[in-house]
Amino acid sequence: MGITGRNKIFPLPGAAGKDTIVSFLTSFFLSIAGRAAASAASAAEKRPLLFIAVAIILIYSNTFQVPFILDDEPNILYNAGIRITDLTPDSLLHAAFASTTRHRPLANLSFALNYYLHGYDPPGYHAINILIHIATAILLYLFLKTTLDLPSQRRHFNHAVWLPLVVTLIWSLHPIQTQSVTYIVQRMNSLAAMFYLLSLLCYVQARSATPSRRKWLLFGASLLSGLFALGSKENAATLPFFILLYEWYFFRNLSRKWLKHRIPYLAGALLILTGLVYIYLGGQPLQAIQSGYLSRPFTMDERLLTEFRVVLFYISLLLFPHPSRLNLDHDIALSTSWLAPASTIPAVAAIGGLAVLAVCLARHRPLYSFCLLWFLGNLLIESSIIGLEISFEHRNYLPSMLAILPIVAITGQGLKSKGLQGAALLVAVAAMAFWTHERNKVWGDELSLWSDAAGKSPQKARPQNNLGTAMFHKGRYKEAIVSYSRTLEIEPEHAIAHNNLGFLLDEFGRIREAIHHYLQAIRIQPDYRQAHLNLNKTIKNLPGGNPERIEPVPSDPVESLLARGTIMADLDSPEEALAFFTQALAINPDHAEAHFQKGTLLANQDKIDAAIIHFTAAVRLNPADVDARFNLATALAGRHRFKEAISHFVEVLRLNPDDADARRNLGILRRANISS
Repeated sequence: MGITGRNKIFPLPGAAGKDTIVSFLTSFFLSIAGRAAASAASAAEKRPLLFIAVAIILIYSNTFQVPFILDDEPNILYNAGIRITDLTPDSLLHAAFASTTRHRPLANLSFALNYYLHGYDPPGYHAINILIHIATAILLYLFLKTTLDLPSQRRHFNHAVWLPLVVTLIWSLHPIQTQSVTYIVQRMNSLAAMFYLLSLLCYVQARSATPSRRKWLLFGASLLSGLFALGSKENAATLPFFILLYEWYFFRNLSRKWLKHRIPYLAGALLILTGLVYIYLGGQPLQAIQSGYLSRPFTMDERLLTEFRVVLFYISLLLFPHPSRLNLDHDIALSTSWLAPASTIPAVAAIGGLAVLAVCLARHRPLYSFCLLWFLGNLLIESSIIGLEISFEHRNYLPSMLAILPIVAITGQGLKSKGLQGAALLVAVAAMAFWTHERNKVWGDELSLWSDAAGKSPQKARPQNNLGTAMFHKGRYKEAIVSYSRTLEIEPEHAIAHNNLGFLLDEFGRIREAIHHYLQAIRIQPDYRQAHLNLNKTIKNLPGGNPERIEPVPSDPVESLLARGTIMADLDSPEEALAFFTQALAINPDHAEAHFQKGTLLANQDKIDAAIIHFTAAVRLNPADVDARFNLATALAGRHRFKEAISHFVEVLRLNPDDADARRNLGILRRANISS
């Protein structure tokens, strides 16, 4: 088909099988938490874990039919690397490392196992996402409980036995997490967070373990889990620093002497991180970061300034996550300077203030300090200089884990009555659960999701385009045309919207308009295969005219532009044709045919002097081109440059003695030259 959303749409291959994914992978993912739970909790203490798991399943029970959307398409639907038909080591390795996101092999492998068992049926993918979320919530509960039981923290929180469970419930049922759980591809994010937390929990348990063998097994498990986290998503690179920070805060009592002696370890961690950066960014990190901005509508400075406001926005969502404030595709105004918008400087001051507050709290309230640094530090990679998109809710999955703890603890301490504490916390958990369930209804199908996003981001092109595609899939073609047209009002250079609009206009018989939009799509994105295919199909079916004049569209960018220009010239659109020839010459100034075609158009518009320049270039580049030389001679004659014109007509006849037009023109010019 011709319509595309964010990416090209191709027929999907058949599933390799219809086996259920749950029976194969449930035990694997839950055993990660189960192992830790077995060593940290008695039978009675495991009841909260069951309660957490049941609550998550109930709240996310309406997500199993949510379709693949947005980045699910390139990473899952169109990712040939995950389409395995057996479980041989070669197939698994290929699935892990042959995908577009080759630096996330573990996430790729999990998608491949999904595909192996049931192809592209969404329920299996959602089942695994929910299981990962359950495992992560269990690990968070155990980590919080273990941390609060440390001698350095017990005196501060000895009466708050409810804190780990309440914080875990609020975090796991928080509506902002829907983008990490319901959005299938964000398994990369939740899987990394799960192993990140497992690594930290194993480290903390290893520090408290007494038998030497068990201690080193736990340290090994911590290292392996950390590697798994990094193999799921790159933001896990902060893990070594938070392990070091945890050690310093909770086992070394913020000893400066100890930290001073650990500077070599810190330097080693920095070297490891530097090495990882070089591996991930291809050995030229600065150039790779800068190249990330080539396709972005903002600069590095603009992104960096804007992210201070984005982080404040994230905090507001954590505090009040009503579904009306949540959006798959937020439209955040850029901070183009320190003063535009006016909220930029206050945002910078607020984030700086939080960092200062973390330092000030370190001695007397180390856990609150650690939680603040955890939140800010785990947003650093995705909210700083790397040229990613400005804002996504799923980036809060890992940072929000500990950010919720101080809020809940301080609220509980502020309410002296246990009855008030219980009521407030019950209302908070119930509100999170209800809002998450409601937010997941919006994710139910692509039309409701993109209608929601387009309504909340009316000045952003992508939601409008994807809403058009959702309308198209529902057979609401006229509404789809409106959405695509709206997209182009917002972003006139949106190649996909041009192609999509062209396809629908073609279906409604508006051929000339359709061709115009296909050509615009190809002008903006010369290698846009779907637009080429749609254009060729439309031209082939043109009624009347001279469709055989048009050859199949070549893949070479310059040749493609020349073909586009020729089409527009044939369709009596000289200005658009001229734009394509000009663009071809911008790519290759020494392309003889492009000079000839542009010169011909200029001559037809009586721009003789400009035409002479291009015909001269065409003859210089291809002296045997009879047509270019003939047109040059004709144009020179029009400017009364008879001697030059005569010499070119003579050369035309030398190359083609049977050219009657050249012979006649030569005779006329010789008589005119004699009389002059």
